[in-house]
Amino acid sequence: MNELILVVAAPFKKHTNQSLSIKDFEFSLSFDLRWMNPAEASLICDMAIQYNLIKKKDNVLIANFDFNAITIPQGFSPSIELFKDKSIKEQIVLFISISLKMDEKIVISEIDKKQNEFFNLVDETVVALIVAKKFRCDISSIYNRLYDDIFQSICNLE
Repeated sequence: MNELILVVAAPFKKHTNQSLSIKDFEFSLSFDLRWMNPAEASLICDMAIQYNLIKKKDNVLIANFDFNAITIPQGFSPSIELFKDKSIKEQIVLFISISLKMDEKIVISEIDKKQNEFFNLVDETVVALIVAKKFRCDISSIYNRLYDDIFQSICNLE
């Protein structure tokens, strides 16, 4: 199970409600569960919105997944890796994983298979995009970063 899904599910499970105020969501992560500080809880909220796990309407967060179907393991707490800035490829993998409810290792395996089909001649970020398209994953929220990364790569070639 994806770590971000586990973290995002916890406040909804605690409150047994499909919607929560942003304040309640962040308070739950910071003070009830004591998994992170308020700034990190705000970052988790932003990440969950970006990856379409939750929708934000006014000051209310609405779960886009069945949080009741999620079992949070006893003693679970998020790792520091959750807050690490992810490469564009890692973000695409996460989008696919969350969209398809598929383990990230399986997604990476799919990308590797597709990379082999291209005889490793295509950049792996592009291959990840092809796999996302194949699975019809909406990755529009990272288009700007993708554009910036590609533009930066082109500029570094000169």
